[in-house]
Amino acid sequence: MQQQTGKKKIVLLELGGSHVECLYAQVLFLQPAYEVHVICNRHLWPELEKMEGISGHQLHDTANARGEVVPRVKQYLKEHNISHLVINTTEISLVRDLVLRLLFTRINITGVVHNARKLNNSFTMRQIVGLKVKKFFVLNDALLPHIHARKGTTVGSFYPVFFPHTGTPISKPPHECWVSVPGSIESSRRNYAGLLEQVKQYGLPANMKIIFLGGFYPERDPDIAAQLAALPPQQREQLVTFGPELVPQAVFDAWMRQTDLILPLLHPGVHKFQEYLTTRISGAYNLSFGYGIPLLMEQSFSSWGDLAQHALFYQVPDLHSMLKAIAANPELLQEKRAGINADPKFTLEEQRRRYLALVEKV
Repeated sequence: MQQQTGKKKIVLLELGGSHVECLYAQVLFLQPAYEVHVICNRHLWPELEKMEGISGHQLHDTANARGEVVPRVKQYLKEHNISHLVINTTEISLVRDLVLRLLFTRINITGVVHNARKLNNSFTMRQIVGLKVKKFFVLNDALLPHIHARKGTTVGSFYPVFFPHTGTPISKPPHECWVSVPGSIESSRRNYAGLLEQVKQYGLPANMKIIFLGGFYPERDPDIAAQLAALPPQQREQLVTFGPELVPQAVFDAWMRQTDLILPLLHPGVHKFQEYLTTRISGAYNLSFGYGIPLLMEQSFSSWGDLAQHALFYQVPDLHSMLKAIAANPELLQEKRAGINADPKFTLEEQRRRYLALVEKV
């Protein structure tokens, strides 16, 4: 599958179990100037194999035979004469082991960090990975003021807001307002219980549906399952849930393309809420900026630059009132949607410029 293009050669590496959505954008950024190779977990490859512009790949099952992974990756880099490596999830132990094996090579490495707190206080990230990796990306500008990285390290940001549109939009009545809550249903990550309590007490506007756009495992969250089962039939029909597996990309895309509003449900009290205010983002943000769909955020996030400009805000006890106001006044969303689509920050040209400036830094 190797192609002789005369271009510089780069590998996008993902040895974790997720974050494949961040790879789509990076392939787009790199295609004009680089011969792009992908090394990833085997279960992620079906989401990537139809993308144009990938010149070669190596697949792994990191749940088994972990000892084989690092030698195989190093051998691939050598055999394909790779000059640049971007690590799509830098916080995992296999990356630490790989970086130590590459310590005395000339390969130019950039890391993507999904929890920027690791750059501040992780011994592994700062003192081991940092021996070789001197450049890191985070995924929102608002994280940068909260990062105090190791001396000599450069931290930049890019927004992976470009997604494959592989799904056919599903049928939607023109008067309905659809609110999506992306991600697997896990009660510790988002305040599903608080939302469902308000739905039970106040109901939803008749023209509104809430789509829980991720896998739902009732046995893992029996309390959520019980809340859903206890809702009156009419209210239950206004909530869409999916089965206990990952929602396929085509299905996810089909629903997102009909979504009017994204609701991350990040409320005080959810797991790692304080990190979400400083050093962590929700993937919902990039879905908003990529699909041009406004966010509905809890008031604590109103100081974030992108969110202050492109989101609507509520206080937790008043969420039901805000949903009612939005359902009755679609123009509240039209202005926000127009603002997202007009923001030059979210263009392919701007994000490619940001990305390549750091990746190519020596």
